[in-house]
Amino acid sequence: MNRDRDESALMTVEYVLASAIAIVLFVLAANVVVDLYVGAAVRDALDDGVRAGIPIGAGVPSCTRRATAAVDGLVHGAFRSGIRIQCAIHGTVVTADARIRFVSFVPGVVPAWTTSLRRSAPRELP
Repeated sequence: MNRDRDESALMTVEYVLASAIAIVLFVLAANVVVDLYVGAAVRDALDDGVRAGIPIGAGVPSCTRRATAAVDGLVHGAFRSGIRIQCAIHGTVVTADARIRFVSFVPGVVPAWTTSLRRSAPRELP
């Protein structure tokens, strides 16, 4: 009896499973990188908005316009639609708040998640 077997099919199954796992891990890593980028872009946009609201005579509309324009220039698509920006002036402090809903590249594996960011600065005094 010949005990030599052809085990090449087993190697193919292992290779396919390893490749699938590698692709999923790559997509998850890409999702993390994109989330980090979006968060940094929104933080920078909030800083721009706050700076626009600091001068005497500038108000909430200046802050909101600048922050929104900065986000529009940096973030697009589904990620942009998940960003809400609000500015406010409380006494001598300008604040810009953002609520970000991060989109998942693999909805069944990683859920979408939400976070809030805030930037503030003192206003110029007359």
